[in-house]
Amino acid sequence: MQQVTPKGDFACAQFAAPPSPPPHTPDALADRPSPALAPARTWVRQSALINQIATLLSALTSKFSNHRVNNSKQHLVLFLTEVLKRSKCSKKVVLLSIYYFHKLYTYKLDSITNLPEFSRCSKRVYLCCLILAHKFLNDQTFSMSSWQRISGLSSKDISTMERWCLTKLDYELFLDDDRLSAWSRKILVQEGGADTLPVICKKRASEEDSFDLLPHKKLHTGVIAI
Repeated sequence: MQQVTPKGDFACAQFAAPPSPPPHTPDALADRPSPALAPARTWVRQSALINQIATLLSALTSKFSNHRVNNSKQHLVLFLTEVLKRSKCSKKVVLLSIYYFHKLYTYKLDSITNLPEFSRCSKRVYLCCLILAHKFLNDQTFSMSSWQRISGLSSKDISTMERWCLTKLDYELFLDDDRLSAWSRKILVQEGGADTLPVICKKRASEEDSFDLLPHKKLHTGVIAI
């Protein structure tokens, strides 16, 4: 929305001295933040949250890195920015997907040996957690072909990873809003270094609740390097 500055016609006053200024009338609208600044503030908050998520995911999977898998924060920031922008997931979906990821790498993996190669890659496993959260919280979710186009992975690979994640999670996907909020405060604030967290709303996600970090492009227009 363009910011409009009202203009008025000012006639020259016929006085030897300048006239007194008109009395001040409080204007409630004048104290409100400019609508033009809202997208910038949203972008800053979402970028900060992505950095916090990347910090947490990298910390959980750094020991799984090898010469073929890079779980550094820098690589994760780029990946998260793209996948969240293209999928336009709500913040609740994002937080639930982080919960699944944290649960997998904190409680469900007995050791780092005898694991499928894809489980060493934080990007692939997080993508699966995002798909599971998206499916669980939305009546209408993306098709397999949509996720395939977003990620560049084959439907067979996605299905295999999805089944592995579900099995490791014991198919326990439900988490109520209060527990998710409490978990987010504990983990993202204490371990991820977050200063603030998005509010989890029980209503249907609005446009402001979704990630749209850059000017919107059509979904499925590119492939994310994983």
